[in-house]
Amino acid sequence: MRYFKGASLVAIALHTGFGSVAYANEAEDESAYAADQAVAGGTIVVTGYKDSLNRAEEIKKETTGTRETILAEDIAAFPEHNLADALQRIPGITITREAGEGRQIQLRGLGPDFTQVTLNGMEALATTSSAMDSRGSVSRTRGFDYNIFASELFNRVDVYKTYSAELDEGGLAGTVALTTARPFDYDGFQAAFSAQGVANDNVDTIGKRFAALISNNWGDFGLLASVAYSRRDVSETGYDTVRWRRVDSQNADISALPQATQDLIEDKQLWFPRGARPIIFDSDTERLGATIALQWQPTDGLRLGIDGLYGELNANRDEFHIQHATGTSTGMGCYQLFGEIECASVTELEFNSQNHVTYYSLLNTTLASESKVEDADSTIEQLVFNADWQLSDSFHMSGLAGREETTFIDNSAKVYMVTRGDMTLDFTQGFTGLNTYHFDTLDPTRYTYSDLDIWQPQIENRFDTAKLDFDYSFDPLIALRFGASFKRYRNEYSVVENENINKAGFNDGSVDGTVDPDVTFVSDATGAEWLSVDVLEVYRRMGIERYLPEPDRKHVVIEETMAGYALFDLQDIPLGQGSLRSNIGVRYYDTQITSEGHVGDTPVSIERSYDGFLPTLNLAWDVTDELVLRASAGKNLTRVALGSLNVAGRVNSDASSGGDLTISAGNPDLRPMKSWNFELGAEYYFPEGGYLSAAFFYKDITDIVGSSSVDVRYGDTGYPLSLLGDVDGAGNPQTADTIFQFNRPANVNDSTVKGFEVGLRHDFDFLPAPFDKLGIIANYTYADGETLYENVGGTGLAEYKGFPGLSNHTANVTLYYEAERWGMRVSTAYRSGYISQVQSGNTDENERGFHGSNFVDFTSHYAITDNLKANLSVLNITDEAVEQYSDTADRLYGTTTSGRTYMLRLGYTF
Repeated sequence: MRYFKGASLVAIALHTGFGSVAYANEAEDESAYAADQAVAGGTIVVTGYKDSLNRAEEIKKETTGTRETILAEDIAAFPEHNLADALQRIPGITITREAGEGRQIQLRGLGPDFTQVTLNGMEALATTSSAMDSRGSVSRTRGFDYNIFASELFNRVDVYKTYSAELDEGGLAGTVALTTARPFDYDGFQAAFSAQGVANDNVDTIGKRFAALISNNWGDFGLLASVAYSRRDVSETGYDTVRWRRVDSQNADISALPQATQDLIEDKQLWFPRGARPIIFDSDTERLGATIALQWQPTDGLRLGIDGLYGELNANRDEFHIQHATGTSTGMGCYQLFGEIECASVTELEFNSQNHVTYYSLLNTTLASESKVEDADSTIEQLVFNADWQLSDSFHMSGLAGREETTFIDNSAKVYMVTRGDMTLDFTQGFTGLNTYHFDTLDPTRYTYSDLDIWQPQIENRFDTAKLDFDYSFDPLIALRFGASFKRYRNEYSVVENENINKAGFNDGSVDGTVDPDVTFVSDATGAEWLSVDVLEVYRRMGIERYLPEPDRKHVVIEETMAGYALFDLQDIPLGQGSLRSNIGVRYYDTQITSEGHVGDTPVSIERSYDGFLPTLNLAWDVTDELVLRASAGKNLTRVALGSLNVAGRVNSDASSGGDLTISAGNPDLRPMKSWNFELGAEYYFPEGGYLSAAFFYKDITDIVGSSSVDVRYGDTGYPLSLLGDVDGAGNPQTADTIFQFNRPANVNDSTVKGFEVGLRHDFDFLPAPFDKLGIIANYTYADGETLYENVGGTGLAEYKGFPGLSNHTANVTLYYEAERWGMRVSTAYRSGYISQVQSGNTDENERGFHGSNFVDFTSHYAITDNLKANLSVLNITDEAVEQYSDTADRLYGTTTSGRTYMLRLGYTF
């Protein structure tokens, strides 16, 4: 049984250290705030999907910059079941998925690190993990993981695609602002409750999802509370290879093959799959979220508020697969099992014109069955004090003070068993593999334990933020906005592991490796069956403690940023037959960085700083009531990934073996990546509702971070002299002047990202009934950009390739039907293939990425009464496969499916 940790919001309040309430702007953009009030009459309650589209459309039109908004359809009813899934409907946004739902987003071709996320006005970072190492596993980046939250906690999401000086710097691609509900959003007493059942093709259990919200206003005081809970099982199954590799026979018997084929193998000319394994990833996921909001308006001009939020995501995962166990993981080679070293034989082998092995038969090959359990727990706590004060008719002040704390703790335990037998591998059945085993893979006596592993990383983040914003109107057309902010961000990372437990003992027989049948069970995927084990029971019987003590050493990065801005806001300036809206401003930032860690046994701390100005300009020309032309120019930045700032490293000062003197570390000297951003856009709003839009964007990015290897004086690295060895390779004493090869991330090159996007929303109310209730939302984005990668494919050469996560083509189409009491919609989200990583020096592949995908979802609703509504949804209707490729030669890395998901929901509002 698992227990949720309590949401210690009061503790957060006591620890914020702010003696009084600072003032905050509830909206991040004052002109947008005014537009919202005009649109929604002071509230943002909507009553249906089509109504939410209409109101979001008006907000988009009235904003000076480029902004997209998603509003809840009703109280505690967001348009999608997951925030990332909702965001993918916005032009230019694509998502990556984990356990069948959205996890992170890419905006206009740039990855999650380039998009800043704010939560109730504060910068936020939520960290979860993937069960698969090839999808990033535990992230040490600044990418926000949206799957930690239930969508019912939010009533609004804004995406700022252009930058304005009053927004926090940090989102080179854009800013996503998440907002939870507040009592003054609604009139009087409001309450909502929903219950949902969830089924999936790949699992036998029924998941559950509950949400509730209650809000009331008592004159000048309001209180709101909401909670959302869900639990579901997910199973993702398929096949992967863990890359391909050119190897020789590794002493395997290949004499049955033609001589020409033998020569190709011994010359390492053929590509063999590594691992080549059927895989199962099962997950039991619990999600809990809660919010509380208080608002008090003691006078007509003063509004005070408190927002509290708690979120928790607990994923209990089980992973099972069976793969080649030899050193090269190709099935060839030799292995000691049951006290004897035996080598495999290859009796049949076929390959294609690219020298990729497509079929081969192995005799007496050694296989490893891996069973893994993992508990990945993420929490987020936030408390924000905010206020708006209309000091006079022309002077307005706002501000906020808050703290956010997030924690990610992972614990994984593995058990490896090995067995031996005959098999064939077939890669001619599409983009997957098929293993056929010619021995009894379900016989426990054919297996023996080989080793056990424990891995336990932990990440803690804390944000302390304070802001003050002022708005002075000289007249109805001209306003000056200015303000200042302070933000302190602390990140701690630690990992403790215990690998190869009992490996030596299992190998030499001093530890009994017999597999008890009562701890085994059958796993099956892609047509194959094999034995797996109950990991926790194996650990218990062997007397191995699964949880390791927390390490004494942690990698710590602290960022403190002071910022200020000034912005002139011009409204309704006559131009032609229409009017011009604009804002022009500049933001100044000063960031101090402290990076702490250990190099060897020596603690190291390095301090660095950087500052700069960020000018911005946004223009919106209302040519007519229907036509808006936009132009934007500005500068913004993205701070580098947290892991790259880590000062900790490894110094190899031993030259006795003739090797190089090297240092491998992070780099606190990294400069933030900066970009000049330009955009031109046009939007035509149909008189009866809907719009047609187009925009061209261009980003000129400098100081892109990549890998670097340079020769430096040891004394210039900042590491202590105590880590030096005796002599260098030439026999000279090591001193501060000794040259070391320094391997670390660096600002290596500049690049550009450019593209365009088009969007359409139109209702077909001109058609005869019943087709007049139809409508369509469609968008398409093209993005293109390359960056320089060092030592691609281990060639020692640098090469330009696409940005990680950049799909050249993305498109979304939603066809909806909205009648008075019922409605339905079908949505499709397409993205073309993209690179996920280029690992410097990896000779197995010159890149890794994903094929294009197209996910189709369906949702419908029916109002049983005025208060009771039923929803039926089917997600991933086509059971789309996630296909990951290796190398530009398009070798199979892995293919998985997670099944269709069916959801039935009942919601009641009071």
